[in-house]
Amino acid sequence: GAGKYFGMEPKAFANLLKQNNLVMPSAHYLLGEDMKGPGTILNGWDKAAEDAASIGQKYMVCAWLSPKERGNLDHYKQLAEDFNKAGETCKKAGVQFCYHNHDFEFAQQDGKYPYEILLESTDKDHVKFETDLYWLTKAGQDPVALFEKHPGRFPLWHVKDMDKTEKKM
Repeated sequence: GAGKYFGMEPKAFANLLKQNNLVMPSAHYLLGEDMKGPGTILNGWDKAAEDAASIGQKYMVCAWLSPKERGNLDHYKQLAEDFNKAGETCKKAGVQFCYHNHDFEFAQQDGKYPYEILLESTDKDHVKFETDLYWLTKAGQDPVALFEKHPGRFPLWHVKDMDKTEKKM
């Protein structure tokens, strides 16, 4: 949010990564509807994209929508427009914009999943998806079917364990 990486300017952080033979191919960002300050999709995104590119990031990922940022299907259509704009900004900076799912995007509204709105209403060149296989599976979705239906939209996967206990957080 302050245009810094762990308290460092982007150039200093890029140097630290290089000194330690590390790369940072992606990072998570917030939408920013319910918060003030720079570095979110809705606030200071141009600078955030420039900074991400300067440290060698390939992907900028919207990591989460707070409960206040979710809303109805019309709100998800607005989010798709916001994501398209964010994706254009990223593309100009040489970075790819992605969206990271949870299970709430698969709670049907009027017979449709909000995730479908995001997939159908975003530009396939500007907006890709970091699929969280845990949340997708928890929501009862078939990842392979989703990948087959939308080829080329999923360059990143988030993989974590899911056990068979009732409590799945």
